[in-house]
Amino acid sequence: RQVQEEGFRIRPTIEFVNKEHKEITTVEEGKFYCKMRFVYPIFYDKEYVGSMEISYDMSVITAFIMRNYQVLSNFYVKKNLLDETAFKDPNNQYLPSHFEKYVYDKNALNILEENVQKKIEKFKGKKAIRDKVREMAQRNVASTIYVKASGFTITVIPIIHALTKDKIAFLTVRSKLYHHIDNRVFIYTLSFGFLGFGLYLIYILV
Repeated sequence: RQVQEEGFRIRPTIEFVNKEHKEITTVEEGKFYCKMRFVYPIFYDKEYVGSMEISYDMSVITAFIMRNYQVLSNFYVKKNLLDETAFKDPNNQYLPSHFEKYVYDKNALNILEENVQKKIEKFKGKKAIRDKVREMAQRNVASTIYVKASGFTITVIPIIHALTKDKIAFLTVRSKLYHHIDNRVFIYTLSFGFLGFGLYLIYILV
């Protein structure tokens, strides 16, 4: 069973599974990192005995997006979220970003820079575009803008915690206009892809 550590709350996903005995999937901050988390109830002779979690770094998602859709992707976390949860960052996992009040995930950033062989400063863009992207991150649905000067579309996918409904982070997907993907198809494909990945991990671990 999950044991609450001194000075640190049990995460909402763990509380939910312990109370409802149902599985939950969401992006959630932990003691060290913000990750995609699959949390499942464990039963023995039909009695609930605890929970099991499979989690992985958000850079796995951005790498998946770039590899399968031939686009560029990055991940941003709300800085105040890290401050509010007794968050510790022993490996300097998060770096200041060019979006006010958000930080970069270093692993996702490294994958992006390796993919394009450029430093992130090259993608900073004009302040008006940055402000628009940050505003889009506060919406409840994914949305896209077209930047005429660069010929790119930028899709912003808000990351909303499945239980608290807080907007805790966002993903960006940057692509040339001819690579533009219908938002609904993209999100459904991504969701089912990672659901299948999670089920596969359970299969090989059980």
